[in-house]
Order: sequence, then structure tokens, then C-alpha cells
Amino acid sequence: MHKHIVAVLAAALVSTSCGSGGGTARFTQPPTGPQAPPPSNPYDRNQATDAYGSGTGFSVSHEPANAGPVSGAAASYSDRYGYVGGLNIVDLNAEMTRGCTAQRCYPSSLHARHGNAEIGSLRLRDGVSASELLSYLRADAAFRNINIVKRWGAPPTVRMIRGATGDDVFDTMNAVRLINSALPADWQLRFDDRPAAPDGQLNPGYIEVAFAPREDWPNGGAGGCENAVGCAWSDYTRNGQMRAGLALVDPIRVTGERKRVFVLLHELLHTLGRGHVSPAAFPNTIMHAAGDHGQSPFLILTKLDEAALYAVHNRLQPGTSGNLDFNDLGPWSDVSTHVFGRLGYIPGRHEAVLFGAAWQNGNVRPYAVALDPSRLPQGLSGNAAWAGRMIGLTPRAEAVAGAMNMSLQLATHRGTLDFTDLESWAPHVRPGATGTGVQWGDGDLNYRIAVAEGQIIHQTGGDAGIVTGTFFGPGQNKVGGTLRRTDLAAGFGGTRQ
Repeated sequence: MHKHIVAVLAAALVSTSCGSGGGTARFTQPPTGPQAPPPSNPYDRNQATDAYGSGTGFSVSHEPANAGPVSGAAASYSDRYGYVGGLNIVDLNAEMTRGCTAQRCYPSSLHARHGNAEIGSLRLRDGVSASELLSYLRADAAFRNINIVKRWGAPPTVRMIRGATGDDVFDTMNAVRLINSALPADWQLRFDDRPAAPDGQLNPGYIEVAFAPREDWPNGGAGGCENAVGCAWSDYTRNGQMRAGLALVDPIRVTGERKRVFVLLHELLHTLGRGHVSPAAFPNTIMHAAGDHGQSPFLILTKLDEAALYAVHNRLQPGTSGNLDFNDLGPWSDVSTHVFGRLGYIPGRHEAVLFGAAWQNGNVRPYAVALDPSRLPQGLSGNAAWAGRMIGLTPRAEAVAGAMNMSLQLATHRGTLDFTDLESWAPHVRPGATGTGVQWGDGDLNYRIAVAEGQIIHQTGGDAGIVTGTFFGPGQNKVGGTLRRTDLAAGFGGTRQ
């Protein structure tokens, strides 16, 4: 990153001190003029990634899909898991495998079989209480003494400043993936593949990102970021409505995927309106001035950060006073409903695809995770097919399940993804055997799909919804992914036929 990319911002901005992040003190009148253009990329890059950061891989003691020991190559710390979505499933996995120590243990939460998949459900007290969330939001609103819960009026678009490397883009999209997983389905950040010009402006409707040495920041970070490894600038109105943002991370002082993503998450949350809070009062958030506090050992957001993202963008409006009470938040529970499927499980081995969704306070979040994300080779011919199951939840916590079938033309990396025989059960009721529910909608959802970069499965047409998936294992013998719609969020998994 060259100095001229960011240095010209200095005259317009004021930053504040932050161990790994910063903010601004700039008020403006409400934005006018054209809205930000839509993103240019044709698919949602909520792509599979190493779920727990690079370097050490994923410790088998936290394996998310199966219980019991593993041996041989499967136990290596170099094993890597691919993850679609951003839901924290650590508590779910612990509850699934509670008391499950034998190699051939069958978790009691897996109670039905749908085709070639085991299906389960749980209710867990794994969320944030209303009291804790309100206390956090009150403290957040007090940042900069304006006593307003700052937020955007509409979802902004994230884009890189020209000069970003491939790793810069990937880590930024990883951070956006985690934030989007916590946000409501109708309030998703967009990513624009077209880089921003280094014009020294905060551009309305955009959050712009750059990885640049601190010495190349505006005035070298003078004004509060002199000792920081990341800093953020924002433009917002007097009633707390966010208008534009810039997030900078120093790639010399911040190395490794996990650390880079966490620092960027801290800065992006600043540009979304969040401020600093006390680590003593709120240890379970990354929004501390010294950014090493509150980071999960896994590459996921904390439950408090997730709850705040959802509440601010689903329960509150721009300009909401920081004098919040339970009436402002509305009905809120720390209990979640989970439905999930497990496909391809072999006792004593770690090769299953775990997929599903969790419901909490009306927010439904899908996921899929498995060992060894893989890439579809170029230059192949013929067709390939995968078959499996889908399971998810509606905003009313009704379980929805059905068959999943995907076919691809290997030469073009294009094909179809169909969910059929869809049936549902009553809210918060565990799904039963196939045929015991009632038909959901017209019984099927159909998508035209393509594979980008040899790995990212995305929809190109068909029914409404965002499809994201990837391949797992040698020869792409498994597939997993998510479907997110306003009326349904679900995970799916399949095996090659």
C-alpha cells in the first residue's frame, strides 16, 4: 500500500486513540445525492474458509461434528475445516456430545434419519440476556458522550481502496462474512469488487478498507492512532446516523489471518457505529480500546457482539437515545433453537458434514462445516451429481427439511441445485421422520448455480434466496452450504453420486 493512498485523508479527519482501533469525531448533515451503486460481483462471497484461523488448523478436541477419538492423519493439527456461514457452534457441539465419550457414541440429540442424514434439534441457553445487552448498548451509546446508539439508515457497501493484495481482499471478505452472519437477513453488508480510488474522501454509502503501514496513515496516525495497529474514521450526522467509513489495518504490525481479521472486525464495527466499552464491565466483546481483549480462540464473533449487531439493526432505529430500557429492545430471550443434520459420519473418524440453522429472537442463521475444503479442477468434462438433505428454520422457528440434489456440468462449472419434498413442523418442535410434517410452501425450491474460483457455489437464478456452498474432501466427494431467505435459513449437505 503506497503512502498516497491514505495520507491525503489527513486534512479532513480526526481520529481517537485505540490500541487496535479508532474512531472519528466528525458530524455532518444528512447525506444527499445518489445512493451507492450495487456491488459488481455476481455472487455472495460468504465462502467457505478455515473456520478457526490459519496456522494451527482446528484442534480435534473441539471437533464440531463427531464425538470420540481419532487416529492417524485425521488427528493432525494441520487438518483444516471449511466453514460456510459464521454461527458460533461451540456450545451446540458441546451439548451434542455431552457424555458422549465412546468411539461409537450416538448423541441423543440426533433423533431422526432423513434419507442419508441424521437429523437433530436442541434448545440451548447459549445467548446474551436482555439485561447484559441493554447495559452494553447504554455503554456503547456513551462513547464520545453523544448518548445515541449510532447506526446506518441502510446497509452500506464495503470495498477495498485500490492497491489491495489478494490476502487483503480475502481477510476483508472473511470479516464481512462474520458480520453478515449476525445481521438480519434483510440488512446484509454488500461487497463491491470495484476498488475505491485513493481520492482522500469518505464516500457516502461506503465503508472503505485498506491495509497500510501506520506511518502511511493520515499524519502517521496523529490525533489518537499513533500507537494503534488499526484505526477507523466515520462520518455521521448529529442524530447518530452513520454516513461513510474508512478502516485501516497495519499489515506490518498485524500478521496472521486470525489476528488480521479480528483487528479488521474491530474497525468495521466502529464504522458501523460501535464504540469502545470497558473490558472490566464487558469482557466478552472485541470493542475494547486494547483490542487483544475479547477475542475468541476461534475465528468467530463473540455472542455479545453478535447480539448487539442484530439488536441495533433489527430492534432500534437511527437516532435512538442511549437511555434504553426493556421496552426499546422488545421481547428478548437468551435461549436458542437449533436444528441440524449430520451426513457421512463414520464412527471414530472426522469426515461428516454438519449443517443446520439456529433461531434466536427471530434471527435465523444457517451454517455448514466439514473437514478438508476442496476445489473443483478445471478442464474436466461430463456431469457430476451430489445428493443429500437440507434442514433449517423459519423466522417463527418452524423446522423445515427436505431433499437436496445438485448437478454440475464439469466443463462449465454450471448446474442446478434443487430442494424438494420440503415439509415443516410447528414452531420450536423437533422435526420428526420424513412425512410427519406438512408441506412447506409449494414443496420445492430450485436454483441455477455456478462455481466461482473452483470453490464457491452460488446461485445465478431461480427462486429467491442467497445460496453459498463449497466442496469437501478428496475428489469433492462432499458438498455443504447454506440457503438464506427472508422466510427461511437452512444448511445443506450432500455426497457425490
